[in-house]
Amino acid sequence: MACQEYWASAEEYTDFWCVQITGVDEADQVKNYLRRAASTINMAMQASGACDCTLTAASVQYLRDLSIVLAVVYHNCTCARPKLTAEDKRLYLEQVTEELRQIRTGELELCSGATGADFPSIGWAQQGWTDWATAEIIFNEESS
Repeated sequence: MACQEYWASAEEYTDFWCVQITGVDEADQVKNYLRRAASTINMAMQASGACDCTLTAASVQYLRDLSIVLAVVYHNCTCARPKLTAEDKRLYLEQVTEELRQIRTGELELCSGATGADFPSIGWAQQGWTDWATAEIIFNEESS
């Protein structure tokens, strides 16, 4: 399912932004913006190796919303366009740019069973300095 062509449908886009599509041409235009947004997201996912993993349900929803927000930044035609100011678009672009950076660098993990680069983690490797300590480590590992 990863790196699919679209993360959101035209209907999801119009529902999110509370706009109407009145014709096939308008729907095609919205799909074009969603395709462009998806390709940008897919490249960030590819950079972090997330194209070949199983996405969590939360990740799929997150990518849907990210795609819709990025598509509105690209949206220039007057058809089915939400009423956003240039400042609104700039703020959305800043948000999306940061989130794409986090996907690309692995700070935001989309894959099921994985954690992001900033997830707190610590582990200790036991070392046996003597034969007895080594035997105790092996015995404890096999007993657990």
